[in-house]
Amino acid sequence: MENVSLCWWYRGPIHKKNEILTYQTSPILRVSYSQAHTGREQIQLDCSLSITNLTFRDSGFYVILKKRTVPNTYEKGEVLLQIKESSRKDVEAKNITLTGKETAGVVVGTLLGFITIVGLVSYRKLKSPPR
Repeated sequence: MENVSLCWWYRGPIHKKNEILTYQTSPILRVSYSQAHTGREQIQLDCSLSITNLTFRDSGFYVILKKRTVPNTYEKGEVLLQIKESSRKDVEAKNITLTGKETAGVVVGTLLGFITIVGLVSYRKLKSPPR
């Protein structure tokens, strides 16, 4: 990350109680977690923030503050994170178990289909003129 010596992430407005973490890139790499850190946030080398296991409580504005070394300036960015409800059906894998009668129905249906196809092929061969 070019010319960035520090970055801070905040959940909400820039205020000490909202600070998630501070990431120092020079002279040595160092991460300091603050009181708004939940244990699910991780900083990336490019100062981007990753949050795992998102919940509705994570919705809101996030602010990043970067300190540049050349020139000695600060940059601020904001992003709105919106967590929408997901259907539990989408998340859970479905296990389908067939009863004995259902399994028998599938087997019998398959056999009847096979017998029908063999019968049609045999009929066509018997009806076709000899070569």
